[in-house]
Amino acid sequence: MQSGQLLLLISSFLGFYGVSAGRYKTDAGRLDGKLNVHLVCHTHDDAGWLKTVDQYYWGANNTIQDAGVQYILDAVVAALAANKDRKFTYAEMSFFQRWWDQQEEDMRDLVHHLVASGQLSFANGGYVQHDEAASHYVAMIDQTTRGHSFLQDTFGVKPRIAWQLDPFGHSATQASLMSAEAGFDALFIARADHQDMDVRRTKKELEFIWAPNGTVGGDEDGIFTVNFASGQYGPPEGFGFEWGCPPIADDPQLKEYNVQDRVDAFVWYAQGLANVTVGNDVIVTMGSDFNYGRANQWFKNMDKLIHYVNADGRVNVLYSTPEAYVDAKHGYNHTWSVKRDDFFPYSDSSHAYWTGYFSSRPTSKRYIRQATSFLQAARQLELTVGGKSSGGPTTDGLEAAVSLTQHHDSITGTEKQHVANDYHERLSAGLVEAQTVVVGAVSQLLGGEPLLSNAASAHGSTLRFCNYANATICEPSVRLSREGRSIRVVVYNPVAWTVRAPLRVAVSTHTSCEWIVQGPNNETLPSQTVSVDATTRRLQHLLHETNASSEAAGDAEVAWVADLQPLGLATFTMLPASVGRAERDVVSGTGPRRRRDEVLDNGILRLVFDAEAGSLKGIGIDGAEPIQLTTSLAWYNSSDGLDVPEGKDRGQAGGAYIFRPGSKTFLPRHRRDVELRIVKGEVVQEAHQRFGDWATLVTRLYQGQAHFEVEWTVGPIPVSDGLGKEVVLEYRSSTIRSGRTFHTDSNGRHMMHRERDHRPGWRLNVTEPVAGNYYPVTAAATIQDREHSLAVLVDRAQGAASLASGRLEFMLHRRLLADDGRGVAEALNETACGDANREAPHACGGLVARGVHRVLVQREGSGEGPAHAAAVRRTAQALVNDPPLVMAGPVQLLEPPPAAPPAPTPLALSLSGGATLPPDVQLVTFAELAGRGIVRVAHLHEAGEGGDASTPATFDLAPLLRSIKFSEVTEVSLTANSEVGARPRLRFNSGEDGAVKGVGRPPTLCRDSSLVHPPCRGGRLNITLKPFEVRTFELRLDSRSAAAV
Repeated sequence: MQSGQLLLLISSFLGFYGVSAGRYKTDAGRLDGKLNVHLVCHTHDDAGWLKTVDQYYWGANNTIQDAGVQYILDAVVAALAANKDRKFTYAEMSFFQRWWDQQEEDMRDLVHHLVASGQLSFANGGYVQHDEAASHYVAMIDQTTRGHSFLQDTFGVKPRIAWQLDPFGHSATQASLMSAEAGFDALFIARADHQDMDVRRTKKELEFIWAPNGTVGGDEDGIFTVNFASGQYGPPEGFGFEWGCPPIADDPQLKEYNVQDRVDAFVWYAQGLANVTVGNDVIVTMGSDFNYGRANQWFKNMDKLIHYVNADGRVNVLYSTPEAYVDAKHGYNHTWSVKRDDFFPYSDSSHAYWTGYFSSRPTSKRYIRQATSFLQAARQLELTVGGKSSGGPTTDGLEAAVSLTQHHDSITGTEKQHVANDYHERLSAGLVEAQTVVVGAVSQLLGGEPLLSNAASAHGSTLRFCNYANATICEPSVRLSREGRSIRVVVYNPVAWTVRAPLRVAVSTHTSCEWIVQGPNNETLPSQTVSVDATTRRLQHLLHETNASSEAAGDAEVAWVADLQPLGLATFTMLPASVGRAERDVVSGTGPRRRRDEVLDNGILRLVFDAEAGSLKGIGIDGAEPIQLTTSLAWYNSSDGLDVPEGKDRGQAGGAYIFRPGSKTFLPRHRRDVELRIVKGEVVQEAHQRFGDWATLVTRLYQGQAHFEVEWTVGPIPVSDGLGKEVVLEYRSSTIRSGRTFHTDSNGRHMMHRERDHRPGWRLNVTEPVAGNYYPVTAAATIQDREHSLAVLVDRAQGAASLASGRLEFMLHRRLLADDGRGVAEALNETACGDANREAPHACGGLVARGVHRVLVQREGSGEGPAHAAAVRRTAQALVNDPPLVMAGPVQLLEPPPAAPPAPTPLALSLSGGATLPPDVQLVTFAELAGRGIVRVAHLHEAGEGGDASTPATFDLAPLLRSIKFSEVTEVSLTANSEVGARPRLRFNSGEDGAVKGVGRPPTLCRDSSLVHPPCRGGRLNITLKPFEVRTFELRLDSRSAAAV
């Protein structure tokens, strides 16, 4: 229906309604002295789940689910226009923006009126309702900023309410950073452990102040939180007017008259809510997933409900909003309880812990994390060279895809397979465009087109990314090496620190087995050629057979360690060399087993392997006595729900959401049969462990590094025995006496204290001793005692647990044969080709997943203590999350002159002029947003966590901005939708201070009408960050051209 036709319909309906509107009195407001029941009308619209986001929008593929968001929004607007008392709350901007872009001006005018009058309000306002277990905080900020930018630019609206109804558990980062520090007045959640909910109902603590440990500002900066008493976000039973629940039949002359029955049922429900909440205001959500396609049906019945319940007089019912409800609660003279932990793990029944999704679809989780990191780097370069081009490639597509995949049924891995495929296609398209942006920016920054000669361009060569680098696949470098040609490697460091980073580039040894690497100053760098192992060759073959990659597969990698400037570009040249001129790895361990130990030693760390058993046995630090440490792979048999006799409750199966393990089996079955292969060279030393045909580990130790890597490869997971399997990697140390405690991160921010079989604030009835002790890990998990600490950093979200003292285990991969009954109706049985490649069923075995853990082992008794360990880990987390970008292509000269090797011009530069941020300060965002520059910086450490690093950090921001032409710097809110402190948010009384507070600093930091660069007088822009604080700055850009670098 076109906008004009819809408006004619609305106008006709308004004329009719004007005659009969007086029949139902719906203009009730809040009344003192009565129980006020706030009806909050809403729809929860998943941006992909059973259908793709666009199928949900259009209302397509309704054989899966009858849902069409465009019709919901059409119907809601019509219903609101029909009665000015009606109100509606909407949240997901990914859908609303799609709908808005298709509306004509007259419809837009009507919606503007509904927004201005308060009938249509926006809660949360993010692009999606992000997940809180698997999303990284940088991506959470970005997707929320994207939605808030649309609302600000379109309506001038700044949402007051954080509205996180459907995520499967709730994080400390959501409470602190994404609610309180984002300027919201309150946070609404719906899912908490059923045991926790029972306690909260009894204590009347469903509403509380949530101030996790480490919150900037302490309790007074906590967030008022509403946890729905029902444990879900739908309407009361019998009042879901879109689902065939009894309508209110109010003509006594007709059959089915039920007014008094409906009134009594609703009043009974409202009074029940009053018994478990504080005060004379209760909230009732009217709506659920994809509701209000029949908006008239909803509102017609709610008009009657309000009219007849209020006529009854026992309670007062009103159309309301989350904002109005929070304002009412703020008026109470009440001291609210304070919560300091989080809401993980979530369980909705005794044997149903939603801890499986922490690890579901591991390759998807990795792809999303890689895209998120790439986006940050690409936007830095895009802004540096003048911002987003009009008509050319931009980072918008990737930003939209990354924002979309933070949705709580995307990054979680809890969607149907065809929906996962759609998410991946969007990420791929966005990455292709963003890679074009990066290559163009690099070429411009390095002097036009220095990377290619005309002949090279004519040859079809160009600077390209290696999208399958972790499988030693890279088209430009492998092709050039096969031809015996030199390779140009361009690296961009997206962090504002000097970084020493290991680099590896795939090559073919068909023409040359040895390579020399030259640095930016033409210096020869230590390098090493490392042959690929059998596991990687099998992975390459699988990718080829499933048409996943048509790029060239290498048989070796050239490895070196690079020193990279902050926000720096550096070029390296790989030259084919004669035998003996470059370092080749030395391999041992392929023959009969030896009884001596094998050792990897870089002068800092010493990893000792039991050559006979094939296992890691210990690690020495700086020459000290080794700490006992082993790594092992195992799998849990996932419950299929058939663990009770036939005819009874069939039991809870494991699935995409739920982890319900049975027995645990270590690989291989004879645990001393691990095959071990040792590789040693000048740059890197490796221990390759083969636990079976489908499970391997490679432990890597680079020269000069104080950590080691564990690369895991799992799959195809065999299921021919009829058993679903959940594969874990266990780190075990008898030296570290960690007892029952360990720590996991919250979205890359807070480190949460965990205790096995325990929950803060309520007594846990342990029904699932494994699944109930799993927690989400986005960045790191740690165990420690007074003398030692072990930290494992992950490259994607995973579930982790410490099931015994001195142990940490991470779930790597899941392949299941049953559904867990939570709506997906599809087993989590990923194959190598998904649903797309039905022509090659022989190749479609189970999906192979590969990833890397970065492992830090430290002696706390060395005098540096836990604070030093925390500081090292925090920095390492940032580096894992934002690795260097690596591109490869030909050098300028296709063929060297006869008398001399090629000598390409060295190139290196730093966008910050070599200036670095302090080690406790991270550059989070450096991007263009709607024509404005946005710079966001974060203090890495919680108060008291990192010793001296957990103190306020003062630094000069100006050097980071030297590449940007701008005239004004203004501090803005976290999501850049207002000047900082423009609207002081509500504070609730926690027993300390319930006053409303503002920000005690001016928003505009510097202004220079003469446009002298940089704009701040004296050339300095000093910023102070408190521990864990994130501050955001807006730059008024002067032109589309870049400043000199």
